[in-house]
Amino acid sequence: MFKDKRFNTIINLFLLVTISLTGVVLLIGERSYPRVYDINTIGQNDGITPVHTQIVLTFNRIMDRKSVLDNLKIEPAIDSNAAWVGRKLVLTPKQILKYDTEYRVILANATDSDGTRMQQTFSTSFKTKSDSIFFISQDEKTTGYLVKYDLGEKKSSNILSKNIESYSISSDGKNIVYAIDNEKNTSKVFYKNLETNQEKEINIDPKKLSSDTAGAKVIALVYGKQNIAMLMQGVPSDGQNFTTGRIIFIFDISTQQVSQFLPIEKLADSDVLLYTPDFQSLIFRDVSQNYAYLKIGSTDEPTIVGKYLSVNGLNPKQDKLLIATYDPSSPDFQYIAYVQIGNRLVQTVSRTASISLV
Repeated sequence: MFKDKRFNTIINLFLLVTISLTGVVLLIGERSYPRVYDINTIGQNDGITPVHTQIVLTFNRIMDRKSVLDNLKIEPAIDSNAAWVGRKLVLTPKQILKYDTEYRVILANATDSDGTRMQQTFSTSFKTKSDSIFFISQDEKTTGYLVKYDLGEKKSSNILSKNIESYSISSDGKNIVYAIDNEKNTSKVFYKNLETNQEKEINIDPKKLSSDTAGAKVIALVYGKQNIAMLMQGVPSDGQNFTTGRIIFIFDISTQQVSQFLPIEKLADSDVLLYTPDFQSLIFRDVSQNYAYLKIGSTDEPTIVGKYLSVNGLNPKQDKLLIATYDPSSPDFQYIAYVQIGNRLVQTVSRTASISLV
């Protein structure tokens, strides 16, 4: 018994010494040579960087600033202002980055404040967002068609030659969900891969809205990461009048299943439907006319965020947010918006409009 105890003691002591030495070696290794600990592009969403951004490099040690800037390469080249905050280098480009471009960041042979040189070359890359915008055509011959406009080539092309009523593009620009009018004022919903042209219909059972409905009408669509949110309302057999309040349905892309997001009594007659920037929650308007959000899959009560949306500091009591599309170029709530001031429609298509939740 005594021998067993002494043996266990020796083993435990050996393990303790081994762990301690390993920690010392790792600590020395961490502090021996300078290296880039992390790199981040501000506003990156789902692997895509906005053209308005900052590049932040974080080092494991305090660096010799001139050495870093002299050895840092970005391809294609970016003319930027540099600012240091402790171990962080913040690069602010003087012009917007190129659309749909892969940038490579390379750093070698830089030294820390003690003169110790990097032993390994740091190399990584990031890609900027697409240079395309989408809109529904108002031309006489192509009314209702979905058009893709290339900002670089200044060229437009028809993506969907159908009279669509609403649509939403995925954050990577590769997929679309859209709705078209069916007979008797009801809707059909499809989602499509724009690269492969594969298309599938999302079937909504109108009986989920009300027992006396013969169809469903799409009020709003938003494309998320793993799911698609659809704001629907029931339509009677004559197709003339809506018969129920509105319901949000969630279509899970991987399982192909449709589920109800909110009970009908909790949702107002509204066309507001937006994902939060992390795509985990939905913003909508509840029966008390409050703007609220709720995490997808949650059974909790919605979190109220305000009575209205303020767009670019305009008067929220007079201005009306007509259309809002999430723009992943900002980590905050940023949208491309159309704003109505009285009878005048102000279009902010080519710039982001900052939305304040008040």
